[in-house]
Amino acid sequence: MNMIEKIARAIALEHFKRKWQPSHLPLDAQAKFKANVYWKTFEPAAKAVLEALKEPTEGMIMEGSIDPGAWGVDDQYTKECYQSMIQAALDGK
Repeated sequence: MNMIEKIARAIALEHFKRKWQPSHLPLDAQAKFKANVYWKTFEPAAKAVLEALKEPTEGMIMEGSIDPGAWGVDDQYTKECYQSMIQAALDGK
């Protein structure tokens, strides 16, 4: 399972948990069933999430830096590594 599918399934599950509760199955079981069937419908939303995450915040860069005090928030290496990982997720890896 790639990251797009993981995110799409998570969005689908949340969507169906909130949408309705049928009488014959508990809410979680029915939501899981629906999410497993319809998760592909939520792929565009999953891709949008990854696109939004593509540009890290200054705080994220600082947390990812080996020595934030040395390079501060302009740590280009940390930013490029992060963006490469997000791009790999968008590419389905």
